[in-house]
Amino acid sequence: MFRQKPKKNIRSGTDSIVFNADSGEVEYRFTTDTSAMADLAFLSDQTALTRMNLESIKTQCTKLAFDVDDSSNGALQISLPSNLFEESDGITRQSTTVLFDTTTETLNKVEIVTVDTDMTEVTTSTYPVYDDSTGTPIKVGLVTEVVSKATKMIDGINPDEMEWFESPEDIPEMSDSEYEELKASGCIEEISDMTFGNPADPSYTETIAEVYEDVKINAVSDETFKLLIEE
Repeated sequence: MFRQKPKKNIRSGTDSIVFNADSGEVEYRFTTDTSAMADLAFLSDQTALTRMNLESIKTQCTKLAFDVDDSSNGALQISLPSNLFEESDGITRQSTTVLFDTTTETLNKVEIVTVDTDMTEVTTSTYPVYDDSTGTPIKVGLVTEVVSKATKMIDGINPDEMEWFESPEDIPEMSDSEYEELKASGCIEEISDMTFGNPADPSYTETIAEVYEDVKINAVSDETFKLLIEE
């Protein structure tokens, strides 16, 4: 049985190192990328952990001729060209929009629109969730909403031949007496996960919420950062 060495990574503005967390031994050191593309780290929602340098992002995106819109009060919107992203398994990137909150200087939303080989359009929107820590916003979660819109119905299913509802609000309510009567006759069954919408339409909306536990701020020993300046 092999045990993988516990590794950690720390960096300054110019240098980064990977080291053994148990022994403190530096395994390798490299120079942090300071090119224009390095300022586009917001392309990954995993990097938006706290405030971001929006002026630097705006400047670099303008230099790269991206579509930058700061006309809305309190918002900075950047549209990225689809040719920045490789096509995967026949999925074509239609648009990528990044929205920042200029008041808190944080990432507000990343929206990606793709089209599949069967022309299904999928819009994936991610919303980082921040908590205030002594005046500093810290990312503590992420909400992802996926909206899939299909262009073709499922063969063999006729929605006119069955009863279905678009939402819980569309379900007709029965009186208490009707409920008790049906319950007594054994005709009541609890459904914990009911599907709504046209049964012949494969379109769907899915929401995923992530909440991070045990988030610690400035919990790393100062001794660890001495590794950055040691040769």
